[in-house]
Amino acid sequence: MDEKAEYRLRRKAIRLLGLGNSPKAVRTQVKRSREWLLKWRKRYAEQGIKGLHGQSQRPHHHPKTLPKEMTRLIAQTHRRLSQAQVGLTGAQAILHELHALMPRQQLPCPATPKVL
Repeated sequence: MDEKAEYRLRRKAIRLLGLGNSPKAVRTQVKRSREWLLKWRKRYAEQGIKGLHGQSQRPHHHPKTLPKEMTRLIAQTHRRLSQAQVGLTGAQAILHELHALMPRQQLPCPATPKVL
């Protein structure tokens, strides 16, 4: 079932509950489980009608993502190295430069600058 149809079904279930129908009667009409009904009734109570929309399952944060500042430094270093006469712009050269700038800072693995 698509998201619009599911949303309509959730609204129908909440409307039927609001009209005084028992949860069992509502589940019979919408053909969903007890857990499903409890979930959407709770979400409706907390968030109102907006809570009946589906929510993204995508994580909000990826733990292995580089900080924006480090990404910016890598790009800056790459640009600076590419303008030099020697022209060493590979990952090892970038990491070498970053290590010289920030000796105590933990740097990304050598494969990271290649993909940026």
